[in-house]
Amino acid sequence: MNSSKLFLAALVCALSFCGSASAQILAEDRFESNLNRISFTQDPGPGTYSEPTGDGFEIYQVDISASIPKGLVDDSFSVFPFDQQGIIDSSSDSPGFKLGAWFGVIDTVNDDQLPASNPGVATATWVFDISQATSSDLEVSIDMGAMGDFEDGTEPPIGNPPQPVLRDYFDWTYSIDGGQSIPLFTSTVDTLGTHGYTLAGGGDPIPLPDPLFMTTRDNQTILLDNNLQTITSPIFAEPNSSTLTIVLTAEADGGTEAYAFDNIVVEEVLTGCQDPPCMALGDYDASGTTELGDLNLVLFNWGMPDELLPTNWINQRPIPTIVGLVELNHVWFNWGATGGALGFVPEPATSLLLLTGWMIGLVAWRNRF
Repeated sequence: MNSSKLFLAALVCALSFCGSASAQILAEDRFESNLNRISFTQDPGPGTYSEPTGDGFEIYQVDISASIPKGLVDDSFSVFPFDQQGIIDSSSDSPGFKLGAWFGVIDTVNDDQLPASNPGVATATWVFDISQATSSDLEVSIDMGAMGDFEDGTEPPIGNPPQPVLRDYFDWTYSIDGGQSIPLFTSTVDTLGTHGYTLAGGGDPIPLPDPLFMTTRDNQTILLDNNLQTITSPIFAEPNSSTLTIVLTAEADGGTEAYAFDNIVVEEVLTGCQDPPCMALGDYDASGTTELGDLNLVLFNWGMPDELLPTNWINQRPIPTIVGLVELNHVWFNWGATGGALGFVPEPATSLLLLTGWMIGLVAWRNRF
């Protein structure tokens, strides 16, 4: 984004009372790093499928993993321009290249008959420490994407002899302190719909029937595309809860029904500050105050993905994984806030004057280079 566009966007935001609900991260798993993750297990284990270029259920990273199923990666930008299937942009010279690690699921129903306890149905389980929560209102966010002609199991049998069509599903549940398992994100297939998927290489969208949708606990139903998007579901935890267990259960039959995700983040929704004091919104360097250090982190890392941020960016790492106007707003609209003070939006006249002066300085600074 050039200086003039940034300037205009910030002014529009000031005039329209831009702001964000206060929240603080309790736990996360970004696959390169994690916070307050007690354990992670998966069944089947990583690397156990005999056809790793077609079948998969594990953490992958482009240029790092020994093999990634072809249906999960989008090679169309430069690696293989004729590619017609994929979610994760694998071309290092592409603007959308996915640098960090992520989790992919494809064709769990195969000749390996894994896991032995329930062939074709794979599970992954995360246990997080949430004991530091001061309220009962939490939310879980996950970046998700999907591409393929999925099935919902109601299709007529196929083959000779006829075999039933299995349902493709990718369902998430959660439980608190080992209690009842509750739906978190529930997948459905629109057997009457068609969606056009645009790959990184451009060109006409690729139309495929039966797209995949994901429904949250508050009944938001979102179409999953071949671009990861952050989906958030609210959950409730009793006071003094200790652990949150999140389970993914997946069954995918075929090498062209792909599902991928990244950045599992558990946050506490702050409606009031209690003891211990809550984190100031925009206090990225954990200094206790939203101030110049946080503004410098935003400016000098503008447009950077989460994976490339410096180690002194401690709190509230950006979701999705690009530093931009959201992070800038967090700092500016909460300037001087300390732990124990919720995020706020100043009066528009005051914020506009201050923001205008600051943005003029930013324009001058950026034009030096």
